[in-house]
Amino acid sequence: MTLAALPLRRATATAVAVALVASCATTSLPPIPEAGPGFEPARDERRLWDEARDQERRLLGRVALWDDPLLDDYLLDVTLGLVDPRIARETPFALRVRVVDEPTANAFAFPHGPLYVHSGLLARLESEDQLAMVLAHELAHVEHRHLLRLQRRARNRQIALLSAAIGLSILLGREQAEALDRGHYGRAATIGVLADVVIGLGLGLVFLAAINGYGRDLEAEADAVAFDKLEDAGYDVADGARIYDILLEDAPDPGSKFEQYFLSSHPALEDRIASARAYLASHPRRAAAAHPPRDPTRFARRIRPLLRHYVGRLVDAGEIDRAEAAVERLLDVDPDDPEALRAFAAVRVARSRTAPPERRAALLAEAIDALESATAARPDDPDLAWELGLAAFRAGRRQLACDALGRYLALAPGGENAARARDYLAELRRDGACAGPGAD
Repeated sequence: MTLAALPLRRATATAVAVALVASCATTSLPPIPEAGPGFEPARDERRLWDEARDQERRLLGRVALWDDPLLDDYLLDVTLGLVDPRIARETPFALRVRVVDEPTANAFAFPHGPLYVHSGLLARLESEDQLAMVLAHELAHVEHRHLLRLQRRARNRQIALLSAAIGLSILLGREQAEALDRGHYGRAATIGVLADVVIGLGLGLVFLAAINGYGRDLEAEADAVAFDKLEDAGYDVADGARIYDILLEDAPDPGSKFEQYFLSSHPALEDRIASARAYLASHPRRAAAAHPPRDPTRFARRIRPLLRHYVGRLVDAGEIDRAEAAVERLLDVDPDDPEALRAFAAVRVARSRTAPPERRAALLAEAIDALESATAARPDDPDLAWELGLAAFRAGRRQLACDALGRYLALAPGGENAARARDYLAELRRDGACAGPGAD
């Protein structure tokens, strides 16, 4: 199917899905915690939960999840600390948290309890306070039954929702085409997958929760509930709310609507920042002694494996500024981490490709220094030897390239890069460059 045909297919699928969630029952609903552990869903709410379970199953068949059991445990632990105390011992919904391996900054919740956070959003967070803000906001949607309330409004909003679906489909198609034109192939592929999964499958509930949003009033209510949750749990509300400043600062290229779309149907980021400031002004900070101390390194330790992976995806997508910011965070945690040094080198090499000659030499020198440090810590890692050999070759350091490529072949003679390593070594030998181990 051509790119031009995708928006119509996606919009049609979404129109069908949105029609399934229309209802005319009352939208005035008490939050789940008011009923306590004995909460019983309304009849149409049970149908909504059943539909949500089905759509979640279909979604999981198409998206990639980040597989890190310790991170999953950590996210659930933080979330459990934010559950309304009236239902904390026995939540009447299936609470769990999963990470979708997508570079976009997004999070969403299903009405029956599961929360999903994109790896791209987690990678932007700086602290557990900010993580708690994201999770508390999504948990508020569940506890306050926002999707059911939105569903009961939907009959009068079908045209508006269909317009939003068509607008998103056209927008994603245009963004994908522009990304391809600019050579951002990784970004174009991400846009295509994202649109096909959510809209192409007709996942109306996911569309509402993850893309269209719940509407300004319910999103604002979720923020207000989240602020209270953070304060009750002893988090720093000011730091938690800084996630909105980070997202505002980290917007894509001027004129792009791709990542903004996933926030634009929520209250504008400026409005959310203003709401947070108003809350802080009207709620003097409570004494920190009222809460047990938290391990300040826990967030950084749990997020580090994902952050390393995220850097690679950003480099592949051409998002070098974001990749560099992520690398700086990795090095702040452990400046001697071989994987962080490798990521630093990858960013420097990526920058060198478009840099003027004098700057290119300096960038490659920094990459080589980082890879030599990483190799000293892990001398038996063939991938580090390969990357060092390539960086040295690019920098014109031919003897170092010979040594590193020769070491790669000694460590991985049947490795996936072995044929290329032999080709590069043969070229260096023809030029008389190899005088040591790489000469053999």
